[in-house]
Amino acid sequence: MHHCYISGHNSYGIVLGSGSDDSKVIGCTIISNTHDGIYVGAVDCLIQLNRVDSNGTAGGDLYSGIKLVSADRCLIQNNHCRGNDKYGIDISNSGCNDDIVTGNHCSLNSVSQINDSGTNTLPNGAVGTTNLALDDLNYV
Repeated sequence: MHHCYISGHNSYGIVLGSGSDDSKVIGCTIISNTHDGIYVGAVDCLIQLNRVDSNGTAGGDLYSGIKLVSADRCLIQNNHCRGNDKYGIDISNSGCNDDIVTGNHCSLNSVSQINDSGTNTLPNGAVGTTNLALDDLNYV
């Protein structure tokens, strides 16, 4: 999916569920959806150069800009995540393995800018770095 505009859905903005392996979401604008802006439950995906703002309008600190659930080996790169209900980027559980998060700009998200509950997440694509909040994010 390239250069799409998704806004105001009474659900998720984009869902990459099982069977969506090797998908790409590049250069899209995903704003003001009631649930997560981009929900990834697939493997080997590329989420790049997207604007993901003001998602989770259902409230309750439940939904994030970009959320990974059981997503392995995904590259989350150069996205702008601002003003989402929970996190800008949420690697939500240990079932997310070997994801790479680099060059993202996150700000003004309600709970925090990023959550890394994944296994072997690689900030900046470099093994040995352990703090995504300091090593990956640029605060705007």
